[in-house]
Amino acid sequence: GVQTCALPILALGAWLGGMLATRSRQPLLLYAFFEAAIGIYAAITPQLFNGIQSLYVAIALDSPPDAAWLTALRMGLGAAVLGVPTVLMGATLPLVFQCLRGMGIPTARAIAPLYAANVLGAAVGALVAGYALLPAVGRNGGTLLAAVISLMVALYVIDKIKRGTDGDRKSTRLNSSH
Repeated sequence: GVQTCALPILALGAWLGGMLATRSRQPLLLYAFFEAAIGIYAAITPQLFNGIQSLYVAIALDSPPDAAWLTALRMGLGAAVLGVPTVLMGATLPLVFQCLRGMGIPTARAIAPLYAANVLGAAVGALVAGYALLPAVGRNGGTLLAAVISLMVALYVIDKIKRGTDGDRKSTRLNSSH
């Protein structure tokens, strides 16, 4: 169920990210924006789930619990809530690849290791979340922790961009004063 919806939405995000990456002058800043949006969305996800649960109950109240259309409704509501962050997540890797290209790193050599790290991180993250994090802090606590991590990554990237830009300005000023 979830994978049936998530994988095409991730692919849509990757397509969108690839398109934006090739058109952007600052793909790293765009990456930071997407990462921040993922974090903000994660922070409000518990409220969104409460909202779709209330909506589902209101719509399905007078229907038999085994009505076929209720399955479609559940999938549609789930896809509506999870679609936005899934598109954003799918867009991040193409933005990273574009940043590597801009740094002169051949992406053909970088793609396999980055995808491998991405897959390994997803697998390890699922294991840690399922067996350690969720039992320790619960679903909402885990979601909020993910939000904080995404926001920290976004702020780190923005800081690196700013320091790089400030460093370029300082070196330009130093070179022009001689």
